[in-house]
Amino acid sequence: MITLLAMLVAVFLLAKKNSFTANFMALAAICFYFFYVYPLFSILGVDSFYYVGFYRSFDMSTFYFALVCGLIFLVGFFSFDVFLLLNRAKRSITSDFWSFKCEDEARFFFKNVFYLIFVFVFFYYLIGFLDSERAIKGYEVRRGEVQGSWLKLAIGLFVKSFFYGIVFCLIYVNRNKTAFLMLLFMVFYLMFGASGRAYLLFNIVLMFLCLFRLKVRDLLLFSVVFFFLFFPVIFSMKYIIYSIAVKGEIPDILAIYYKGVSPDVVVSNLGHPLISLVEVGSLIDLVGFRYFYDYIQGLFFYLRVIGLDAGYSLTYYNTEALIGKRLSIIPPGYLAFGYVQLGYLGVFFSGLFYRFVGFVCEYVYYSFGKDNEVLKFYFCYISAYTFYTGEVRVMVMNFFVPLLVLFLLRPKNMVKKVF
Repeated sequence: MITLLAMLVAVFLLAKKNSFTANFMALAAICFYFFYVYPLFSILGVDSFYYVGFYRSFDMSTFYFALVCGLIFLVGFFSFDVFLLLNRAKRSITSDFWSFKCEDEARFFFKNVFYLIFVFVFFYYLIGFLDSERAIKGYEVRRGEVQGSWLKLAIGLFVKSFFYGIVFCLIYVNRNKTAFLMLLFMVFYLMFGASGRAYLLFNIVLMFLCLFRLKVRDLLLFSVVFFFLFFPVIFSMKYIIYSIAVKGEIPDILAIYYKGVSPDVVVSNLGHPLISLVEVGSLIDLVGFRYFYDYIQGLFFYLRVIGLDAGYSLTYYNTEALIGKRLSIIPPGYLAFGYVQLGYLGVFFSGLFYRFVGFVCEYVYYSFGKDNEVLKFYFCYISAYTFYTGEVRVMVMNFFVPLLVLFLLRPKNMVKKVF
């Protein structure tokens, strides 16, 4: 309860001004709390816990190790701002140096380009929506039973980025209702297609932001309270999505709600970044210290699309170290990812990198030239959520490519009237 109150106070103070920086830091604090602090304190005082098929020991020395790593990570995170402040190099991200002026009559895309992209994206998702085997195939790939296509993955990644480009185009010209309908379509598409719960919830939040014109600041405060009111349902989202997508039935939500949540359930659902760190010794035994190689390997990994193999990424080895299977299932999170690079120094650098990711996203957000709560939440979220995955290879899919696509499609580059 004390940690929850501290979380609420931190989010309120950080997001008070509703600026991008404040909201990013508030959302980063939420991710740090729910994916690290909350699972850590939920197993404090137990001798062992159950996680992905095995019972694992836990003692006070492990607790202190996790606590120290968390503090070092935070020092690295805030050192970015301290460095800029001490060197007087920081300029307002909205200053003339960063700003991108857009003509008042601008309407985002060249007309033909906009509709060409729209038609392509629409038919791509329509075909996927009509594929009755899509959910089953998705789960088979996730479980490693079937080898997925890297080319299809790359195409899907770019189509997803174009989808949000269209949504933000509509928002830019104040077509919020149309943008809402597109996001609603995406929610149904994900619900019936073996989607991850985080991505599904993210689109639901975007949809309501678009409909009700909420402030990101208020949304973040509400989300913390909402989580603790409905956490049994949130923890069971994987089961709910599976039941709808594969079995075609809606489970008993009330029964799930009243069932409650045990510490083992908390760790199994939220604790991947934490457990990856406290069990990092087994990962180091498997691959040794990486000396920051994974920051480069995460980019080279996708050369597989053209037939060049740069080896497995750290998520594969992390999964192997934890459950004995070399699959891309359990992400290491920033702390374990950093520690396996070079111990505590690697953790410090991960914190620094996390803050830098937020800074880059802020730059792209303001390049749109229009302050909007939906855009703000999108960019704050994709940057803050990198805490959970922590690995550059996954960030290429979920962060760098979408950021690049949206940066290239921003209003400054496309200034023709469409509507």
